[in-house]
Amino acid sequence: MLTMVDSAHTVQKDMRGHTGGLITFGTGVVDTKSTKQKMNTRSSTETKHVGTSEYLPKNIYFVMLMKELGYQLKNYLAKDNESEIKLLKNGRDSCTWNSKHIAIKYF
Repeated sequence: MLTMVDSAHTVQKDMRGHTGGLITFGTGVVDTKSTKQKMNTRSSTETKHVGTSEYLPKNIYFVMLMKELGYQLKNYLAKDNESEIKLLKNGRDSCTWNSKHIAIKYF
């Protein structure tokens, strides 16, 4: 299962970000979502992190559903922002002085 999530920083009229995502099993799209984010963010990294955290419950749902149906999935998350990838891998340890607000909200 491949989950792709991407977000754009401050593209709405009220300066909020926009998130889009999809889930595929390789032969077609199973689920899509495109929504305005629920909160204002201070950086593009935070926008991407908020977008990922808003979309991942759908990913978790599909993993649990397929497990109940008897399928073991290899689950991949595709991201394009290196600072957010480091944040997802290292958690709070990747937060420096200029991303301290992310550590306070999410960790």
